[in-house]
Amino acid sequence: MTGLEKILADIRQESGDTAAQINAKADARIADTMNAAAQRADEYGARVRERTQAQLRETAERAESAAELDRRKRLLEEKQKLIAEAIGAALQKARELPDGAYFDTLVKMAAAAAHPREGELRLNERDLARCPADFSQRLAAALQAPASLRVAKEPASIASGFVLVYDGVEENCTFEAVFAAKHEQLQDKAREILFS
Repeated sequence: MTGLEKILADIRQESGDTAAQINAKADARIADTMNAAAQRADEYGARVRERTQAQLRETAERAESAAELDRRKRLLEEKQKLIAEAIGAALQKARELPDGAYFDTLVKMAAAAAHPREGELRLNERDLARCPADFSQRLAAALQAPASLRVAKEPASIASGFVLVYDGVEENCTFEAVFAAKHEQLQDKAREILFS
């Protein structure tokens, strides 16, 4: 081998070694970059999975809460419906009391509602026709002086109960009006009876 060939062989050897070192460094950098990218991808994937799972839990909790709220709302509506039916049935029962109990109830209601002066008590046509003969006396006995009520001969346009009239001003004492005025108390009592 001549000197020139040896120099060229040394240059080739040195170039090959340098190229191998450069390739090794590039391979190492590529591997480092790939490992770092894989680690970042894993970390990103973990964050995405955590966020997704948190969102899924939150969505499930909201759905469960909404379902529970809807269930309670429907239960309340059903309870309200049952209470309204019970109050309606009680009103109907009051309207259909036997004559004795019906007019006893009217005397008690009139005594509670009467003003301390002269007035008039108006019944509906049906009640005027079936009114006991001693109703006026029983009514007078139940009132405290100076309250007094005269049973009117002309009927009132009402379904049940009576209307009190003082100096031309009417006071609605029908069962419907009494039930409406005591609606909340009746609801509470019905709720207590039905759901306790």
